[in-house]
Amino acid sequence: QCTLGDFSTAKRRILVLGNSFSAAFTHAFDPLVQNDHYAVIITSAFGAGATPGIKMKKGFDELSKDYWTRIVPQLSSMLKPGDMILMINDLSYFSPKRQDQESKDFLRIFESEITVFSNRMNAKGIPVLFVKSLPFARDAKCEPAVAAKQWFNQIGEGPCDYISQKETLMRMEPLNHVLDRLQQQHIIKTIDLMPIFCPGVKCTYNGPADIILYRDAKSHPTEEAAELSGKIFREAMVNR
Repeated sequence: QCTLGDFSTAKRRILVLGNSFSAAFTHAFDPLVQNDHYAVIITSAFGAGATPGIKMKKGFDELSKDYWTRIVPQLSSMLKPGDMILMINDLSYFSPKRQDQESKDFLRIFESEITVFSNRMNAKGIPVLFVKSLPFARDAKCEPAVAAKQWFNQIGEGPCDYISQKETLMRMEPLNHVLDRLQQQHIIKTIDLMPIFCPGVKCTYNGPADIILYRDAKSHPTEEAAELSGKIFREAMVNR
């Protein structure tokens, strides 16, 4: 019931896994469904970890465990060779302002578990695509109405505490190093949305053509940002 398109007759099926970020990208898949005759199954477990062994805080651990032990195996077993899995998550816990032992442990667990999961899927002819981290918009502590450029606010920064693209990439470096290594080993294929979500010197709430990138202070993408991302998703998935 969370499928876009016709699962039974689709040219290819995409299973989308993730936390609340995966649902926010729903409109990114419209062209795949409408023009390429794909079926996209979108799942979202609020607060789930990117892999099952990452222990989440604030009571999300049981939700994450249920997602990875009940939902993911059930749906992935329905896929056929040539289908794909796309993973979209809030990955900020991998990239604190300063790497600590917890974030290092998360990265170690993630690399081990994503390798096992992806190798299992690849053996069935089902590649795994993984979306790299979005900028740390949550750290700006801003609501979109305050952050966005509008006719009465052409600067579009307000009291928001943005960080530069350079600093953002530096924070992402440990996670990107792991993801790039996994891609080089042909374990996963990565998708980078930074050209959409941080096209300028600073990573703000404004993207190409000044669209508003985030719908809330928790950095969930807007429908417009999802639609723009659709081209990048499509390039990664079509004609593989």
